[in-house]
Amino acid sequence: ALTTQVQELKDELAAKRSTGRTGSQGGDGGGGDGYQRGSRTDSSKTTGVEEWRMKFVGKTKQHDGAEYVWCDKHKRDGVYDGLYMKTTNHPTHEAWQERKDQWKRRDKRDKGGAGGAAAGG
Repeated sequence: ALTTQVQELKDELAAKRSTGRTGSQGGDGGGGDGYQRGSRTDSSKTTGVEEWRMKFVGKTKQHDGAEYVWCDKHKRDGVYDGLYMKTTNHPTHEAWQERKDQWKRRDKRDKGGAGGAAAGG
């Protein structure tokens, strides 16, 4: 099951790279929700984040049938002082950070980083 999840993440990342949709996934992330070709502006092209996610209009926002919550802890100096993040993916900044940290640990381990099985263990 874990191998399948890793492969799905790799495939998803490869697809994002081929469409030019890499960058802060504030990533993730949540980075691709509601994306439509041609909806990017100059700043969103350099950040990988849709423009509407960088502009505060209220604590919560509906977009393409999904609910997003404003997170003032997602910051990028000189670009944005907060982002909308999808509530179903991570209801709080802390939940998002934990998920990101887990992904990074798995990625490092899978690539043979310190403590990983590929490093001789």
